[in-house]
Amino acid sequence: MGYVIVTIQQICQQRNIQELVHFTDVRHLPSILQFGLMTRAQIAGLQTPVYPNDDVRLDGHPNSVSVSISFPNDRMLYKYRRQVQRQFAIVCLHPSVLWTHRTAFYPDNAANTTMRQLHPRNLMAPHSLEALFQDMNGVRSRADQCLEPCHTTNVQAEALVFGQIHPQFITRIVFNNQALLQQYNPYVRFAGKHSVLHGANSGYFGSRTFMLEH
Repeated sequence: MGYVIVTIQQICQQRNIQELVHFTDVRHLPSILQFGLMTRAQIAGLQTPVYPNDDVRLDGHPNSVSVSISFPNDRMLYKYRRQVQRQFAIVCLHPSVLWTHRTAFYPDNAANTTMRQLHPRNLMAPHSLEALFQDMNGVRSRADQCLEPCHTTNVQAEALVFGQIHPQFITRIVFNNQALLQQYNPYVRFAGKHSVLHGANSGYFGSRTFMLEH
């Protein structure tokens, strides 16, 4: 009796993973909607203003784009929103990015010391994706966190997508401010996408723990 081969696409379907998310400075939206999400290495060659979340890619992979599965890394987003006087938006992507692009799956923030010791080529198989949804040492159990099948066990888990993510994979843009939505909605509509408004500190701009446990 042979083994049943499970693909990344099948895992996404079984877990009802409906979207990926990437938070960015709102000033990037016009170029993102036109060209898609580009890697730090690709952006460096463009003659356009860039407003990175941090000055260096501590994960050591400037040729990748970081995305979260089903919910943003709320800890990092909260940190950046507090430290700098900037506005952020959430770019939502179709989950097919995970099986149409070279993608490495990290069960924790790819920039932390343990994760940086892992080579991305060893994290691209379906079992690496499935590992993001298993109980982990040092992280509250999935049951305690009231997680849905689509939620990674660690909210800081991420997928590094190697290469550009073209606009066709963008599904919607989430704002937390009505004025920003109105300001950037012409770009969003021109690109054939739609805008969504979440609360200033709720939805994708809030705490996953609070959302699921209250």
